[in-house]
Amino acid sequence: MLYHHPDYQHPSVKRRQGFTLVELLIVIAIIAILSSIVFGLTRGIAVKQARSKAQAEMQAIATALESYKLKYGDYPWLGEDDTENLVKHLTGEYKMTPTTDGNGDTTVNPNDTVPTANRRPFIDEEDFTIDSNGRFQDPWGNNYIYYYKRNNTSTWNFPAFILVCEGGDSDSDSTDLSTGNLPPDYFDDDKNVDNFIYGQEF
Repeated sequence: MLYHHPDYQHPSVKRRQGFTLVELLIVIAIIAILSSIVFGLTRGIAVKQARSKAQAEMQAIATALESYKLKYGDYPWLGEDDTENLVKHLTGEYKMTPTTDGNGDTTVNPNDTVPTANRRPFIDEEDFTIDSNGRFQDPWGNNYIYYYKRNNTSTWNFPAFILVCEGGDSDSDSTDLSTGNLPPDYFDDDKNVDNFIYGQEF
């Protein structure tokens, strides 16, 4: 019978000492690839959810604006700042009061306070994120932009309001929107490609 020392190992059998550097690099590469795939899927889902939320919020604001118009005869005129006090108008705190002078020209007090007892909200403020300045915020933390008539209505050529969300890049070129015009190539601009526009059919 053949005997050998317990620690003896046949030359053809090599003891495994652990992973080689190449094997470790391969494992790290695989982990990195899987992580990027998971991150991409997660990010894609988050972006889709944010865009869906923005569209739903813009629809809710637009519906509230239509209700406001039914009550007061027009959408809110917000003076020189087209986003200021929109929340207060849609929660019933403010109303716009048009006045006509002797020449037939119409101006408005855009922030006429409604007595507390008469306030009827057009929108549920709790359904939205409101920033420290009292403005509606989109899912990316930026303000929705509202365009409509100012006191000088001759510069407004559009029959309804325009509501804008600047999208995930938080950037837009909305120069022409301040007069109610949407250029045909608006969405061709890199700044506007991910924007949402809500308003009359363009």
